[in-house]
Amino acid sequence: MSKVIELPSGTIEQLPDFQKFYEEDVVDIIFHFPVGAFLKPYTIAAEIPGFLIVSGASEREMEKKMCDLETCIKAEIVVRF
Repeated sequence: MSKVIELPSGTIEQLPDFQKFYEEDVVDIIFHFPVGAFLKPYTIAAEIPGFLIVSGASEREMEKKMCDLETCIKAEIVVRF
């Protein structure tokens, strides 16, 4: 299961060490922009900040894992408006 990482428009001031979020069932974390990049509302796939990809025994389990993972990651990303 995959999910887009949605962030507000602005300049990225801080990103977490994404490696620390890898654990069982986290297949991949893809983030396309470095610190200092300006995010704007995306209209095409190339403008999407990133994706989370998880696996699990059931759809419900994967949705919970995705939500928890997204919350933790977004809490550590600092975007200045």
